[in-house]
Amino acid sequence: MRVDFFIVGGQKCGTTALHSFLTNHPQIRGGSKQKELDFFAYDKLFSKGIGNYHSKFKKTLKEKISFKEFFFIDSSPSYLLDENPQITSKRIFEYNAESKVIILVRNPIERSFSAFQMYKKRYFENDKDWWIKWIKTRGGDTKNVIRRTEVEYKNFDLFVRNEINVLEKGLQIECPILKNGEFSKSIDLYRNKFKSNFLLIQNEEMHKNTSLTLDLVSDFLKIKSFDWTKFSNKKVFQGNYILDIDSETIDLLKKYYQDDINFLFKNFNIDYR
Repeated sequence: MRVDFFIVGGQKCGTTALHSFLTNHPQIRGGSKQKELDFFAYDKLFSKGIGNYHSKFKKTLKEKISFKEFFFIDSSPSYLLDENPQITSKRIFEYNAESKVIILVRNPIERSFSAFQMYKKRYFENDKDWWIKWIKTRGGDTKNVIRRTEVEYKNFDLFVRNEINVLEKGLQIECPILKNGEFSKSIDLYRNKFKSNFLLIQNEEMHKNTSLTLDLVSDFLKIKSFDWTKFSNKKVFQGNYILDIDSETIDLLKKYYQDDINFLFKNFNIDYR
């Protein structure tokens, strides 16, 4: 067996929604245990070997004796910008050069606010050390990571400013929200490797025209036609928050993401200016 389709990110750009929609198609199967396998992004997971990776994907007995064609999909946002995207994209290509890769993008400022809300929720509702533990399970070194304060989790503007200050010193910070919006750093790694087997989707367009977007994805994946209209008004995950960002922070983020915003407009006519 081999995995045929990859949704490689980005984080908080609709990967969960797209994965949920696609795995309703009778030809597509996801990992049996979890959506985000992260196998190709982290050395600790990758070192477990392809056999371990394949063990996450299982067919039922009925599917095994069937002559129907099935495709496996791995949806891991970590593949776009976590760790080393150059190594991750190379590993995926060497694993299956004919696989099809999908990347979703979103307004990077709104994406960072969404990531903040996710981390805020997990901090106050779960173990406050959850991120540190999560990184360690993937083999990451957290010894020199700058820890966030509780005050930061209550203030997006402070969260952003402190992160930028830490990054300017060449250090790492807990629960980073900015890196995963730096689309210009990794999109071309996938586009140049996979060429016609590469597809970029705008999150806002999928949200507004869900069934049309899924028709486009179906054509790209070359799967059988399917009635996607049932998902037109379905929201797989929708944050319960108001987009409230200080104007100075918006200007700061526009400056931070200037290269990424220009890249998306120039290469894909997606305008977040």
